Amino acid sequence: MKKCLSCIVLAILHFNFCFSKEVRVKEVSSPVLFTSLSETRVRYDGSDWVKKKGSIDSAEPGYGALLLAGADGSHYEREYTGPALASWFDIRPGDNDIGPELQTAMNTVNNLFIEDGTYTQLTSVAMRSNVTVWGHKGKVTINLPGGYVSLRNGEPGTPLQNVVIDGINFNVKATQSYNGSWGPIMCEAPSMENFTVRNCQGIRSSNSAAYCNFIFIKIQAGKTARGIKIENNYASGFRMGFEIINHDQFGVYAGSDISVVDNTFDNCQFGVSFSGPLDGIKTDNNYFINCSLYGIEIAGAIRNCSITKNRFRGNFERLIAGNNDGAGMNGGSVTDGMHIASNTTIGTCKGSIYLANGGKALFENNIFRMTGRLELVHSTNGGLYTSNYIESQDPVAVINDNVSNNRFIGNYFANVNTNNQNWSVCRSYGSKAKNNTWINNVIHKVPSAGFYIDTDSGGSNKIYDNYDGNGNPLKTGGASARISGESAGREAIFSGNGVLTQFEIPHGQGRKPEVFTVDPTSPDAADNLYLTADETNIIVHYTTAPPSGSNNVRLVWTAR
Repeated sequence: MKKCLSCIVLAILHFNFCFSKEVRVKEVSSPVLFTSLSETRVRYDGSDWVKKKGSIDSAEPGYGALLLAGADGSHYEREYTGPALASWFDIRPGDNDIGPELQTAMNTVNNLFIEDGTYTQLTSVAMRSNVTVWGHKGKVTINLPGGYVSLRNGEPGTPLQNVVIDGINFNVKATQSYNGSWGPIMCEAPSMENFTVRNCQGIRSSNSAAYCNFIFIKIQAGKTARGIKIENNYASGFRMGFEIINHDQFGVYAGSDISVVDNTFDNCQFGVSFSGPLDGIKTDNNYFINCSLYGIEIAGAIRNCSITKNRFRGNFERLIAGNNDGAGMNGGSVTDGMHIASNTTIGTCKGSIYLANGGKALFENNIFRMTGRLELVHSTNGGLYTSNYIESQDPVAVINDNVSNNRFIGNYFANVNTNNQNWSVCRSYGSKAKNNTWINNVIHKVPSAGFYIDTDSGGSNKIYDNYDGNGNPLKTGGASARISGESAGREAIFSGNGVLTQFEIPHGQGRKPEVFTVDPTSPDAADNLYLTADETNIIVHYTTAPPSGSNNVRLVWTAR
């Protein structure tokens, strides 16, 4: 029995030895040797190459990188999994222009990894659909010493879909003179879908002759752009860090689902700019530093726009600029209103916030210390501004400039470093600035300044239960408020059930009041209501029942 076991062991060892000799792969040192090979599998350039039937020549796409000619009507194919390596296409740090080779690689493979190193590019490269180009973040740099465009769109009629650019640094040192929107990454002709730029860095040298953008997208007439994601990038020294425009098809929401998240925009003229009719704009958790004109620009008619959790530091003309370029629906207003929430300044920023197209904005939980004011103009009507801290070095911290029905609830507003006796911390200005409501705010002014809240040139306010910086109640009348003829408001609270459309508020006048007002102070109480009154009650009628909720219908009322 022991003898038989020994024979079996020797047989197995002999088989393994023979098998290992048979599968040993021949190493090849040069591609020119492939035409003389007979082996079915060889090893060259770090990969196995497998012999296939069919002759090829050097004009074949991927020749030299993925394919090589063999003997007697055969060829060899590189065997690999995962991404193709840029070096296979002769993309190397020592080249004086990687553009042609990068174009070949882009045309040939769907997943291209660029090895660590610093490269030079003179010839721009046309992107195509279904391609990922990536490198280790911070370890791959492409210098642009001549032109300023690295990656651009291809044929105008060919859509650009499912493209990812990840982990590449672009240094613009261009000698080519230019002042405009194009830049290292740009697309301005085809329709686009699922286009992502992440973990990239763009630095424009101060002595570059090209004053360009970092990332630019233009939606041409008849085209669309959907699913644009700009994530975790750094841009410095550019005209704009990211710009997308839809200027050639007014009223057509051709751009949608566009997010700019977790980026840093440093010393750009604009950090980001969205212009024209766009739908679904998200600007979240970005860091804006010394953007000389605007940190964030929202220009024209936009739907579903959110600006959240961004940080601002340094000098701006406007930290946030809601500009009305007249394009799109509603005369350029933001449909349904912007959502601006949880943004902060680091220290005191030079600059202001200007909203000309804010619509029914929801402006909440922001902390802004700045030299300028919060200025609401044009179509920024009917919004809710709540739980904000705004400290301004302007004589006016908040102004409603010919806009109406804005509600300011539970904020802290202050003007500092001013001695202007003729202004107030909060103001409603102009004949169209009607029925702006101030409830439960703390309003701080320096002793030498003018007033807490006022109106000018025909504006009107409703003021209830506000306090000065020391916690003292502010009256609705008197010099400090510049408001007279209105009694202090009282709060009525109800719970909606989704069915009830009428709510009665006892007014205690003993007769039908001559003047009565009701102002909603909760979102569920806000829309589609009208008022009547009798000897006992003010009756609030809703055309649509407020939804079910506990104490969700909150109203401030007056009667006299």
